[in-house]
Amino acid sequence: MEVSLGAQDEFPDTAKQRCLDFKWNNRYPRPELPRQKKDEIFIIDQYRGQDNKTKQVSIDNVYSIRDLVAKLTVGLVTDLDKVRAIFTWLGAQKVLTMDFSKSKIHDTVKGYLKIVQQDRSTYTEIMAMLCREARVPCVVLSGPAKGADYIVGEAVSGRSSWNAVYVAEGWRFIHAQWAFSRISGQENCDWVMLESENGRVCQDVPRKGGKEESVINEFFFLTDPEIFIHFCCPDEPHWQLLKLKVSVEKFTLMPYAQPHAFKSGITFKRSQSCSEKAEHGESRISLSAPTDSKPKLCYDLFLKRNEFTDTSLLNGKEGLVIQSNIQTNGIIPFFVRFLVKGIYRLRIYKEFKERKYWLCDFKIDSEEAKPFCSSFPFIPEIGWGPGPLAKHYGLYGFSHEDGLVLTHDATMVELSFKMTRTLIFQILLKSDSKPDNELMHSAKLAIRYDQVRVNVVVPDDGEYVIKIDARKESEKETDTRNILNYVIEADPKQRKYKGRDNAAQKKARQNIREATRAGNRTVLSIAIDRFRKQDCEDKGDLTKATEVLDELDTKEDLRFAMLKNRFDKLEDAIGKAKNSPRSERFQTLVMAAIEQKEKLQIPIPADKGRPEVTKRTVADLKSYKTPPAIVHQIVKAAYLVLGEKMDMLDTWSNIRTMLHKVGRNSLDFRLQNDPGFDENNDDILIAEAKAMDILNQYNAQTVGKMSPAGEAVFIQTQLLLERRQQARMKDAEDNEDTEKDKPQL
Repeated sequence: MEVSLGAQDEFPDTAKQRCLDFKWNNRYPRPELPRQKKDEIFIIDQYRGQDNKTKQVSIDNVYSIRDLVAKLTVGLVTDLDKVRAIFTWLGAQKVLTMDFSKSKIHDTVKGYLKIVQQDRSTYTEIMAMLCREARVPCVVLSGPAKGADYIVGEAVSGRSSWNAVYVAEGWRFIHAQWAFSRISGQENCDWVMLESENGRVCQDVPRKGGKEESVINEFFFLTDPEIFIHFCCPDEPHWQLLKLKVSVEKFTLMPYAQPHAFKSGITFKRSQSCSEKAEHGESRISLSAPTDSKPKLCYDLFLKRNEFTDTSLLNGKEGLVIQSNIQTNGIIPFFVRFLVKGIYRLRIYKEFKERKYWLCDFKIDSEEAKPFCSSFPFIPEIGWGPGPLAKHYGLYGFSHEDGLVLTHDATMVELSFKMTRTLIFQILLKSDSKPDNELMHSAKLAIRYDQVRVNVVVPDDGEYVIKIDARKESEKETDTRNILNYVIEADPKQRKYKGRDNAAQKKARQNIREATRAGNRTVLSIAIDRFRKQDCEDKGDLTKATEVLDELDTKEDLRFAMLKNRFDKLEDAIGKAKNSPRSERFQTLVMAAIEQKEKLQIPIPADKGRPEVTKRTVADLKSYKTPPAIVHQIVKAAYLVLGEKMDMLDTWSNIRTMLHKVGRNSLDFRLQNDPGFDENNDDILIAEAKAMDILNQYNAQTVGKMSPAGEAVFIQTQLLLERRQQARMKDAEDNEDTEKDKPQL
């Protein structure tokens, strides 16, 4: 069953007025890009206990908004903890199915939830009321949104509203409406399903309404701005919280992605559109994924019902979609061929544990049918193009990473790759239109040292499948396995020249070439968008421009990671750089980043003992404008042990002020020269217990990867707590001995 995002909001005048009541005011921080990502400030496992406690607050035991917020936030100090408690409690209320028949007074908790159930208000407005009651900066934003009623590739007519809350020194997005409800089973058009990963089908998928369900979707809690812009575009551009603003037109064309796409690490090219035009009855759609994740993707292909008349063409056995295996640069291509003119929808899923998770949709407009499409002699289990099995057998250096090989001439096609071990190969060329004996001598294998070449002579225009099997020298012939497959297409008539550029296209082509040479990210991004809007033929200009843009992004990521001197940032940037198709152009920068990363993970020699907190350590901590969440928590624990008040430690700016103290008040001096505290001081005992709760969530190795300075504070704080505990135990023993020595009366 397909699951869409929550319903799009309707905006009568009263609803618009309520949104205005929760706008930004000049007492709030200015909206700007937050310095930290969601996963740097929020780790859900650390909130399990608080979430369970929050869910136990019964709606029957609270009357007003003030009463509810007081119960939810009791004992909570940080704004993030408070917002989390409000979000968790609100999501736990099954508003759609609750009985509010006895709730007559609107100005109560039940009264507000009742009007949400009646569609006269939204979760977003309730969230804003609760956050503001908790003294957390919160606004309501609105704008175009790709909700359940959106049709991929069409104009965005729906609108929605969501919250921005200021926590952890930055504005964050919460879409409570979509976090707490979803629409299942909705179809906004009449479609015919033509093909899935299992083969051809011809099944009607009629237009139908969906069913709203209550859910908890953590994806829309503190969503990062660069991800959130794929779903909603605020009316006020500065509330996008992005450095490069996105126009409504560009928002409409952005890939129509679902939450599972971002959870799975799927990414899209900067210039990629959700609406594509087919050329000569075929199209290429590609996604990017982390190369180490090896996601298993599948698809459904649909044709819009009112776009065709001859249904007999849809009942054949022709293969319409060729899905290639993931390439070394992380690209996963889908080649789609179209039997009839029309509007198509390609829906892509991720398969995991026998379930399919919807990732994204693409609209493809085919103004002509492909003259021929063959049914494939077989559908390989290992997929098309180089896959995990080929690499497992030691193959690398493939001349063709796409599963589809196009040839403009009905002559020879050469496929080549290298091998790390000696293998015994068997090759077979097959076609649905020709018997095997006619193709027996059309494919030849040549091996020289570690280089393998497969030369294929295609006798006529059409589609062919080359099947490559192999086994190790030590294995029997019965152990031979299929390790590599390609589709070869020879059709020179369909590779015709599109014609000369018109005046606007010439200008767009000139601009993209100049921007590519100049190497300015912003100018190049704009030039690519304009080039695509003019529907210019690639001729290598668009390909080169997108590669240069990827190179510029990768270089910037490397420099930023090296500037931050953080293990996680360096690891991500280096991985991205190595997978870049232009990686050879910045090898020096990559090597410098690798060297810097290795320095961060060098273990401390045993003879040097534990790391100490020095003036250098304190200087490193002061250099953080906004530290990783783990580092903030560790330093907070240290100052708690040293007797500082909890409410002064929730913001990093206060901690930085303390770190600037020198002499006997400096952090390094206080940790190494602890004066100790009265064991009867309950405040200190409570502070130590809270500090231990924080420290027990981590270990030195984890902290050290994020920050060597944080690791030193972590270890020295643990040692200080141990010294105090030993001192208390010794005092208790001394007191016990003193009592024994007293004379008996």
